[in-house]
Amino acid sequence: AAGERWDNIGVMVGAGGGGIGGVPAAAAAAAAAGNNNNDRHDSEWGWTLHQQALRPVPPFVPLDSLLSRRLYLDDNMGEIEEISQRISSACQHLSIHVNWDDMCPSATLVTMERVEMAINVYWGDADGNEVSTPSKPSPANIIVELQRRKGCTVTFHQYRRFLLDAAEGKFNPTSFHETDGLDKPFGRDRSNQPLASLTRAGSNSSS
Repeated sequence: AAGERWDNIGVMVGAGGGGIGGVPAAAAAAAAAGNNNNDRHDSEWGWTLHQQALRPVPPFVPLDSLLSRRLYLDDNMGEIEEISQRISSACQHLSIHVNWDDMCPSATLVTMERVEMAINVYWGDADGNEVSTPSKPSPANIIVELQRRKGCTVTFHQYRRFLLDAAEGKFNPTSFHETDGLDKPFGRDRSNQPLASLTRAGSNSSS
């Protein structure tokens, strides 16, 4: 009986518990899905949101005009991917941590100041009305919305402005790094804290 039990265990290990190469079937499927989502060239890094993933704004969900931006599209639906690419590129310049999913129109963003935000992309109605129904999604425009989950409100609105500008193509990385990058002028970092220095206060750095 003991020998049969060990034989059964050997068969299960050799079969991989129903997976491939000793990996369980569920884990193998998840890994394959991840590989498909990340199977792209280095130049295509970031968020390439597919239009099939977008949904209209849920009924009775008001959108704050300060926290959202409506973007009108051309006939080319590839513009949605370009908009999401601009957002993810801005996140890279802003040092924002986020895990993108090309088939998910929302994501959680965390900044270096520990401000947690949520970004959502919706279909908009052709008449510009935020309230939409699943039976009337219109590809004429999309809505990009940012919500604060936790952290400093003032800092959130700084990032909100940068990211919504990026969605419109108005974010300038060069200008950002010159005025508000990781090395801010006047001896302060991006968190507005004094930069560390090896010289004593009041001493001449050239001596």
